[in-house]
Amino acid sequence: MTVSLTASTNLHVVKRRMFIPGILIISMIMGIVRFNDIPVGSFFDDAHYLVLAKSLAAGSGYRLINYPYLPIEDAFPPGWPLLLTPLALIFPNSLLAPKLLAFVLWFGGILFAYRLFAKQLASPYAEILLALLAWNPQLIGMAGTAMSESAYLFFSLLTLNLAQMWRDGEKKRPFLLLTFLLLSAIYTMLVRTIGIAMLGAILTMLLFSLKKQHRNILLIGSGILLLILAPLAWFNIRNGGSLIFSSLYTQHIIYVMNNLGTFLRFWEHGTAVSYETIANAVVPIFGLQAITNLLTSTIMHGLSIVVLLVAAIGWALSLRKMPVQGLYILLYVAIFYVWVVYIDEVQPRIALPLIPFLTYYIVLAITKGSQWLTRNNAHSAQRFSIVLLSSLLVILVARNVYVAQQPTRDRI
Repeated sequence: MTVSLTASTNLHVVKRRMFIPGILIISMIMGIVRFNDIPVGSFFDDAHYLVLAKSLAAGSGYRLINYPYLPIEDAFPPGWPLLLTPLALIFPNSLLAPKLLAFVLWFGGILFAYRLFAKQLASPYAEILLALLAWNPQLIGMAGTAMSESAYLFFSLLTLNLAQMWRDGEKKRPFLLLTFLLLSAIYTMLVRTIGIAMLGAILTMLLFSLKKQHRNILLIGSGILLLILAPLAWFNIRNGGSLIFSSLYTQHIIYVMNNLGTFLRFWEHGTAVSYETIANAVVPIFGLQAITNLLTSTIMHGLSIVVLLVAAIGWALSLRKMPVQGLYILLYVAIFYVWVVYIDEVQPRIALPLIPFLTYYIVLAITKGSQWLTRNNAHSAQRFSIVLLSSLLVILVARNVYVAQQPTRDRI
């Protein structure tokens, strides 16, 4: 009887996993439909990256060659322009090639996110999570742009997958795994400076996970860090920056550190954080004026807080099995908060790398909460969870359709 029940369960899991290709195909179709939703230059940064890539491809260094006096770039880290450089060399006048690279990296990031989180969720929740990630309208919208978001998503999730392999004891070739882990963590930071949160989380994990007999591996890791970061530090210091920070970011950091005590008074400055903007990244109803008019802004504000509280519960529940990821998110959110208070604005782009994690935390909290509400009645808990998560899926699809009918290029 037990064997028969196990076989039946495995058959159901196999059938559910057959939905995975369909989920990904639908995601690709959505991405293709919205590929030209945001024109090149809409964010200014993408044109900036393309100019830097052209400069590197031409052998002119890390400069803004669109200016007569060819100034050295003093703000953006070189990770994304370096990835674009081969394309600038092969397709010098193409705007399509960088967008295609971003699209591929977005898709790869979704697969890495699924691989990272699926081990922690039973079927069908793992498949639902994949759909929630693959159909997220903000992720799809940025997938077709020549921005650094897709690259950051790809390398941050790759790094966490490697970190999970390290933590799970997959150390048949510890030196090789450590090398790839550190390279991926460093490149995450080179794509976007806020990736320092990732590097900090990985180094903390290594310090606490290495046994005494493996301390030599830590020395090797330190050598890898110095080998890669030393040229970056030399370049930054030579051009008015400091170690891993460019000159402009160094100025930001000096100002923030001088005013950190003020910024940390969240009861005074917390109003700079728009909960609706962050919640909207996962549950995209908060940016719709029609719904706000229907429910009032006060109710919408309350709902956004509920969404983020559910995500916070999921974060706490995930810590036992995924502490590295939890530390990374904690560091990222801390930097995110200080930056938001500093510029007095929540930029949706900065919240975008949080989407896979917030989504996973919400799914985890809903599944665990359903078990608690139904007093561990497995059938009722599953039915309740699936209804809630399916409703969220409907919202995501509807928002994608809405944006596809009214693309950003028609609203500029």
